[in-house]
Amino acid sequence: MGTEILEAFESYDMAAQMQAVRVPIRGLNADLFPTNVEGNRKVAPGYDAVIMEGTGHFLMLERPEEFNQHLAELIQELGSR
Repeated sequence: MGTEILEAFESYDMAAQMQAVRVPIRGLNADLFPTNVEGNRKVAPGYDAVIMEGTGHFLMLERPEEFNQHLAELIQELGSR
């Protein structure tokens, strides 16, 4: 199953999918891997992200209180639109 998922990733057109979304897109990301916020905005102008510095792949486990605070703020922002 894992192999099939990885193979499907190669043909998945992320840019086309982001362009098809008609709602704001928000990321809550670690800084372990760079997030190209400006590049994502070129495809999806409503894109934005919160980057948690000093975290890895499991940011929600590494710093749960901070993660939950950011998540609550993102939900509040999107809910007020």
